[in-house]
Amino acid sequence: MTKRFFFISLLLAAFVWGFITHWNQYFPYQIVNKAHIAYKALMEVKNDQYREVVRKETLWYPIWEKSGLKRPTAKTFSPSRGNEKIFVLGDKRSLFDVCPKVGCLAWIIDREGNVLHAWKNKPDLWTFRNTRKSPGYDTYPVCAHVYPNGDLLVNYHGNATFPYAIGLAKFDKDSNLIWKKEEYYHHWFTVDSQGRILTPAIRLVQSPLEINDRKYKIKCEQGMITAEYIAILDPEGNKIKSIDLTTALNKSDLMSMLVNTKACDPFHLNMIDINEDPTRQSRVLGLGDLLISIRSMNTIGVLEKESDLFKWYFNGPLVRQHSSVFFNDSEIFVVDNAGGPQKKGTSRVVSINVDTNEIKTIFPRENVKLPTWDFFIQTGGFLTVYPDRSRMLVAFTYPSGFIWEIDIKTGEVLWEYRNITPIEKVFLRIPIYTALYADNFNFPFNNGQVQ
Repeated sequence: MTKRFFFISLLLAAFVWGFITHWNQYFPYQIVNKAHIAYKALMEVKNDQYREVVRKETLWYPIWEKSGLKRPTAKTFSPSRGNEKIFVLGDKRSLFDVCPKVGCLAWIIDREGNVLHAWKNKPDLWTFRNTRKSPGYDTYPVCAHVYPNGDLLVNYHGNATFPYAIGLAKFDKDSNLIWKKEEYYHHWFTVDSQGRILTPAIRLVQSPLEINDRKYKIKCEQGMITAEYIAILDPEGNKIKSIDLTTALNKSDLMSMLVNTKACDPFHLNMIDINEDPTRQSRVLGLGDLLISIRSMNTIGVLEKESDLFKWYFNGPLVRQHSSVFFNDSEIFVVDNAGGPQKKGTSRVVSINVDTNEIKTIFPRENVKLPTWDFFIQTGGFLTVYPDRSRMLVAFTYPSGFIWEIDIKTGEVLWEYRNITPIEKVFLRIPIYTALYADNFNFPFNNGQVQ
């Protein structure tokens, strides 16, 4: 009995000491915690290796094209569709007939789907000076801006890397690299009228994340937190200013938004737009205001760029939203990935009035039939509005790999483009990350003849 009581007491003491060390982070908490993180990282690397095998053998990431179409295809549904050229940002698995061996990074098409100009992919662009890639890593473009002379600015992400943000690169019209910045820039940026680049950016913070002078801290079991900031760069990609989102929320007395978010990825900033239209002003909006989308918080917000304060924010109806853009003097358009009804596909484009917080669905409409399939964008999704505000392009990233042009007033789908490519004897729809109206360029096209 004495021995049994001794061992039970020893186990109880060990349990109590373990609880105390975990709660107060006494020795040997740090050693055990680092070992736990290392073990999880090892398992994640093994999972990355497995996922890469699955990706190669079953091609799960792209979508199979089962219609019988075997090449990129454009289709008109209404004579009301536009006649402008369209810029498409795909990835390296696209248009091997135009960009042999390496695939095309981006291209411009007419409304029949003919390639008018293309930029080829650069397979060895990123050297990963920070050793942060896992087996099976890959990079892909997310956002692009085309300059009038044909220069192309692209933000890149990585698969099987931590963090997923890779950096910015700028190419000329002939696909030659002008400069690149291997910083943690990511998702959809914007270029203002002065050529400055405003991009989402990650700063890695060791857990816990201190929230300025507040008692509450964000703790991540994996050890590193992807905190976020808005990076403002000059036209050559050099950093001019940073707007830290943790500080902005704290200064704006909105810390409750951080309390209920994901611990390791509390922001996931995925879009920045800037108001440079002098006619686009209201009780809330002013010139120079920044519109941002924060996916982990299911929130969009408007910041005053000079004060770094939130002037307005909106959450609740939105679920994992992505692209958010200024529309008119009081409305904002948002791609709401998972906030819509299942009977139409779960995704929707909504209009939000910043003065009244009224929300209404622009697309899909209850009484308007969709031409091919339901409206669902699980990951990504990019929206751009034509300058006269009559039409918009929506790029379906994943799943689907296509573009719809939509009449804003009626909700009718006017035109469609599918990014189809043959890979290993099957035909796949490759994700489209960005689609833009391309009617203001003055550089000579290469007519799809890429050297």
